[in-house]
Amino acid sequence: MTDKEKSLHIAELENELKTLPKGNVFYKKIKGKEQPYLQWYENGKTRTKYLTYFRRSPRLLTKYKGGDEFGHHI
Repeated sequence: MTDKEKSLHIAELENELKTLPKGNVFYKKIKGKEQPYLQWYENGKTRTKYLTYFRRSPRLLTKYKGGDEFGHHI
């Protein structure tokens, strides 16, 4: 990979990160099923929101599911 290709790839990743919500996704096991929640800090308080079926992006959740790629924090 050339330096130009690396720079372009980094720019693409930075643009993608800007579109993701702030915070991290974690899973709670409820009635035997893992349910995704988004957690972030706002005005010094921890906020948590359940990610309903219609708000789930399979691409986003698979990135968070592994967690190590982005360190779980965005």
